[in-house]
Amino acid sequence: GEIAAFRHALITTFGGDPAHDPDGDERFRALIPAGRAFAAFDRGAVVATAASFAMSLTVPGGTTLPMAGLTMVTVRPTHRRRGVLRRLIATHLADARDHGDPVSGLWASEASIYGRFGYGLAAEADELAFVATDHVVAADRTPDQLDDVDAITADDAAVLLPPVYDAVRRTRPAMYARSRAWWKHRRFADRPDLRGSNSPRRHAVTLRAGAVTGYVVYRQRLAWDAGV
Repeated sequence: GEIAAFRHALITTFGGDPAHDPDGDERFRALIPAGRAFAAFDRGAVVATAASFAMSLTVPGGTTLPMAGLTMVTVRPTHRRRGVLRRLIATHLADARDHGDPVSGLWASEASIYGRFGYGLAAEADELAFVATDHVVAADRTPDQLDDVDAITADDAAVLLPPVYDAVRRTRPAMYARSRAWWKHRRFADRPDLRGSNSPRRHAVTLRAGAVTGYVVYRQRLAWDAGV
């Protein structure tokens, strides 16, 4: 079908194998609204792709605005330098306007590409890695002033994490709402082929008087390389 052809072009252009993601069509239908995926064709074959997530973005002042989340952007190497990307971005922006979305955003920070279409850096994200010998010190805090930490299962995480995230994102600019489908297919999906040499996702929460105050999602890597 059309979704399978779209995803095949998308994944293979990025260098992946669609066979590694048998649930991809289901996830696509859950996350991409009908009519908000765009493709360019050459002799019946998909040669370029783009799509829009329907999102809600927190902006300064605590207001939320609808945002068209640009995603799944690819152009086959055989069809570069023909204006295909520019036409797809124009289609995405026109679609955003038609849906009443005043903002378009994306995760990629490739300014040499997306800067040409008016995108610029709006927020930063950090990726942290710790080794077993690292120490995190809570300065000027006594044990009774610290929250408890508890490791939880993935099933418990599905219940406990979304309310914590939602409470924070309502007041923090550049964060976006996560639907139930987003949590299921984006945050809690844990495909083995994307783990590399890392563990499945682990979850832990902080607790104060029995109430969840924060959480962490992490992976572990088994490595016996800290010898003397």
